[in-house]
Order: sequence, then structure tokens, then C-alpha cells
Amino acid sequence: MLARVKSWLDTVSYWTEQYGPIDGPRIAVRLKLGDHSRKPFTLTLPDFPAPIWLRGGTVDTRVFFHVLAAKEYDISDTAQGKELRRRYDALIASGAQPLIIDCGANIGLSGIWYARQFPEAEIIAVEPDQSNLEIAFKNLAAYPNVRLVNGGVWNTPSPLFIVNPDADAWAFRVEEGEGTIVGFTIDQLSQGRPILIVKIDIEGAEKALFRSNIGWIDRTDLIAIELHDWLFPKAGTSQPFMRAIAGHPHEVAMRGENLFFLMSGER
Repeated sequence: MLARVKSWLDTVSYWTEQYGPIDGPRIAVRLKLGDHSRKPFTLTLPDFPAPIWLRGGTVDTRVFFHVLAAKEYDISDTAQGKELRRRYDALIASGAQPLIIDCGANIGLSGIWYARQFPEAEIIAVEPDQSNLEIAFKNLAAYPNVRLVNGGVWNTPSPLFIVNPDADAWAFRVEEGEGTIVGFTIDQLSQGRPILIVKIDIEGAEKALFRSNIGWIDRTDLIAIELHDWLFPKAGTSQPFMRAIAGHPHEVAMRGENLFFLMSGER
């Protein structure tokens, strides 16, 4: 009993530190009650234009914590993040619209993060699972610069299917085969344009994505990626990415589960 009370007090303390003495406890209570309801619920955050939709009793609250509370895509305090911001500003000053491709959009929270950080960018958010897409459409409705795409990312335009449909909503994996999911290449999604950011969290499919057709790396400023060797030991999941990235001068930053590869050279 005492352990549960301490855990709850620690939770309230965390959210209070994040959002202040009024909003913090309110958010903690809403998350607790909503997660136990096992139904979709909304969470209102200060300065956000619309409520966040989450599914109670799922991993959605953990995704919310990682992306919007712990801010695991935020590298603005690093030298690499400052250089990325300079390139974003330079693109806008030149009259070009920065492009961000979000591979593995899940319920749209990473799309919200990028839309708020880079409001002048066009963001293409790609997600293969229908249940995730239904929540993502709600979450991204208030962000007109985000376009949600039903599909997966692959090294070739191939039909895909989800191999673990009973997995947690953030752990769906796709494979090439007789499926109904459209597999898009980065070249198809970007249509040859320069890319500011490619964010990749695709549960091991990076092994396929980087085995061929990787010329798009030359016109990308930043690759934000979660690698999955921990999930597939001895499968060499990260090796195609490591080989691909080794041929390009880069600098690396790290935050949470993600590595951020800023491409060096003139931009």
C-alpha cells in the first residue's frame, strides 16, 4: 500500500514539475483515470490547440510520455539541434518549405511534436496499422501541415502485411508479402525534394529500408532513428543502416531511445 502511494506521489510530482502546480496534478489524475477506463479519452495540455486522444489500457500513455512529456525528439539544446534549426530557418528564408517524413507515426504524437517545433514544414506521417490511424487522424486534425499516409516504408514499392497483429500498438512489424498495406519508398514520399528530417521508428524494418535505394540520404539533413538490435538479437537489424550511414559524413546526438544523425557538409 505504501509503495503504491509513493508511486502515485512520484507521478504527481513529475507532472507538476512538467506542467506546474495546477495543470500537473490535473494531467496526472486524467491519465490515471483514463488509463483505467480502457476507453479512448482526451487529455488537454497547456498551449496545445486541441486535446490529445489516447486509448485507455494501452501503451498510448507511454507513447505520450516519451514523445510529448519527456520530449525524446528534442535535441534543441545540442550543437546538432542548433545547426538543424539554422538549416530550417535558411530553407524558409529561401522560400522553400522544409519537409519532414515521420516513418512509424503510431497515434500521431510525433507528428504533433514536429508540427509544433517546425510549423512551416510539410510533415508526411506514415503508419500501417488501422487502429493507430483512427486515433492519429483525431490527434492530427488540428495540424494542417501534417499529412497522414496509410502505409509502411520499405526499400522498394512493395505490398506489406503486419506479422504480429496481436502486439502492443507501438510494436507492430511489417514484412514484404501478400498484404494490403502499401509499402512506400522515401523517394516516393519525398518526390525528390530535399528533406529536413526523416524520423524512423519501424520496429526492425530499418533492416529492409536501408538495404537498397538509399540515395535520399544525400539530400537529408537529419535522420532520427530507433534501432532494434535489442528486439532481434543476432539478426543484424541495424547493419544495413550502419553501412549506409558510414558512407556519409555525419555527427551524432542521442536522447532517450533515439539516435540523431546530422549530415555534415554544405547545406
